[in-house]
Amino acid sequence: TLAHSAACASVYHSKALEEWEVSGWWHYLGKSTVEDFEAAMRKRLGKEWDDVLLRELRRFYFTAKRDGVPPEYEEVRGRQLEWRLRMSSQAREQREERAVEAIDDHEERLERE
Repeated sequence: TLAHSAACASVYHSKALEEWEVSGWWHYLGKSTVEDFEAAMRKRLGKEWDDVLLRELRRFYFTAKRDGVPPEYEEVRGRQLEWRLRMSSQAREQREERAVEAIDDHEERLERE
């Protein structure tokens, strides 16, 4: 998925640029909302979508809306996004492992009773 891709930030940014090119004017005029932009990006990214993208997406959106043009891709921001995606992925894996452990513990207790 995008969350595990090394190029996730540049892919996200290029898709955001594509969406802004299509719908940006409506946003700039106040005829569309950040929620509309988020929904369009979820659709554009499909299975590659990860909620951890929301922070960067909103930053992109409000910068573009304020300035009338989208922000340029910055390598530092890309590294920050990749780090956040990696951390989110690790946290998700830990939650899944803990859930499996909890289920196993519960089943063991039921067997003992």
